[in-house]
Amino acid sequence: MNNKENIINLIKTYEVLTKPQISKLTKLSLPTINKYVNDLIDEKILEVDSTSRRRTEGKPPTYYRLNRNYGKLLGVFFHRNSIIFLVTNIIGNIEKKTQKRISTTKNFTKEKIGEIISKYIRENNLKNHIKFISIGIPGIIENASKIVETTITPSLNNQKLGSYLESKLDIPVILENDINLVVKNLHNKREYQDYNNLIYLHIGDENKSIVGGSVILNDKLYTGKSSFIGEFSYLAFDDHLFDSKSRISFESMEQYFLEKIKTPDEKIKFVSSLILKLIPTLNPEILFIECKLISHEEIYEINSLLETFIDKMHLPVITKMESKDLGLLGTIDHALEFLYP
Repeated sequence: MNNKENIINLIKTYEVLTKPQISKLTKLSLPTINKYVNDLIDEKILEVDSTSRRRTEGKPPTYYRLNRNYGKLLGVFFHRNSIIFLVTNIIGNIEKKTQKRISTTKNFTKEKIGEIISKYIRENNLKNHIKFISIGIPGIIENASKIVETTITPSLNNQKLGSYLESKLDIPVILENDINLVVKNLHNKREYQDYNNLIYLHIGDENKSIVGGSVILNDKLYTGKSSFIGEFSYLAFDDHLFDSKSRISFESMEQYFLEKIKTPDEKIKFVSSLILKLIPTLNPEILFIECKLISHEEIYEINSLLETFIDKMHLPVITKMESKDLGLLGTIDHALEFLYP
């Protein structure tokens, strides 16, 4: 989280603050806070709150609040057979959430997605209010605009969806992988802000056979050379798979991964082995696991087994979680990062 975002979040929390108060809370110098606050006023994000001036001897302090009339953000999140829309004010306070069921995504094109978003904006009278659109979608995303590969439908592969939507809607648009948005939102939560290195591991089940994850290193999303970071199903690759002597698809690796997870006798050792590969490679402080097939008790067993092989000082905190709405909320976090670099 950058300094401007931090200031905005503090004012969201406290509603009104003076510059000295912001300086104390952020531990930044007053001249630095002066600059950031003045920038945010020029950008019409903040405004002076005259109603909060209090009786004091001499000149009363100046309080600042968020300008709620500046505009709105729109988050669009693809989740299974649904598209979820989230409308917030310009600093991320939620105003409306809408879930649209879709029968199939097989025939989706960038034009079809453009029609769906355009219709939502029109029906909700948002045309002159939306300042930024942030989209979360499964797959590999390049330059926050191009879908390199997605599980939604092959027709969207290698499509510059972001630039197409910007042209159609005349609104700035950014794209991000859905799981990356989950870890962004986790990282921004107050209880996890002290962790600089995080891993989120999602393991599907019989109804959603997707294996993936995301990585925050030194407070920044890490995607690697080709955004392949997070394709954790390949961690299950073992010797006998070399015998195939051919490229193995995402789907095949995910199925192989899930077969291992579903075997009670192998589950604990298998997951512990995966984590053992991640610890010396990425050395996270905390590792989130989302998987209905792993219980809280089994997380404890995994921890105990890992402590047998690695000194506790090197082990991350391992916690079981559910990502309900975290990816959707992450669309807004992502938009705020672009708005307040």
